[in-house]
Amino acid sequence: MKSITCCMCGKQAEWNNGLYRCECGAKFDSSKKIVNLNSSQRSNGTTAPTVMCPYCRSTNTKKISGLSKAGSVAMWGVFALGKTTKQWHCNNCKSDF
Repeated sequence: MKSITCCMCGKQAEWNNGLYRCECGAKFDSSKKIVNLNSSQRSNGTTAPTVMCPYCRSTNTKKISGLSKAGSVAMWGVFALGKTTKQWHCNNCKSDF
């Protein structure tokens, strides 16, 4: 079994069922992006992953669309490069990650 250091508490996290899982309850993928598996099931029977904010640990997130990124670049030019590299937006703490 593979193990790496947890990105939340610093303890060892073990690889289990496609995710690293730690004693603190954190679940994340190999790129250390935190995910939380909710109880809803997809139509094919697999569990749907939910993205968790790394700052406030909220699951109230939404994906930043390509159209939103393009609009930011059109409006702000070079100054919008920080937003174009992010994939998710937290609705609670308003951070992009």
